[in-house]
Amino acid sequence: MVLTKFVIVTTLKKIFKKSYAWVKKEWKFVTGLAIGIFIMVFSRSGSPLKSVLNRSKEDYKKEIELIESAHKKEIEDRDIAIERYKSSIDQIEKKYEEDKKTLDKKKANLISKVISENSDNPEEITRRIAEITGFKIHLS
Repeated sequence: MVLTKFVIVTTLKKIFKKSYAWVKKEWKFVTGLAIGIFIMVFSRSGSPLKSVLNRSKEDYKKEIELIESAHKKEIEDRDIAIERYKSSIDQIEKKYEEDKKTLDKKKANLISKVISENSDNPEEITRRIAEITGFKIHLS
């Protein structure tokens, strides 16, 4: 019997010590809860507190909507930027291909002109083709 009382007393002491440590750590929460209970008990109607809570809830919903709309706008802007980038790259690639074909035709015409003008001098043909194309070629 004495042993059971001792166990109960030590267990209660341990519980109170843990509770006290928790209250010391979470004193803001405990204070807020106590003030809320005090207001609810001593106020005649809960409507002022209820209106404050409702306003807080509405403000939260508005903030969430603003965040979501800003995120949606950011995604749309990013998608538009990606489309512009792809379009620009496509245009650049088309222009490059057109310029490449034009340059290739010009080079081919110059090479045929060099060959026809210097048909008896292979060394001159080699030198001029190397100048035009940038490649080192050897003709014999």
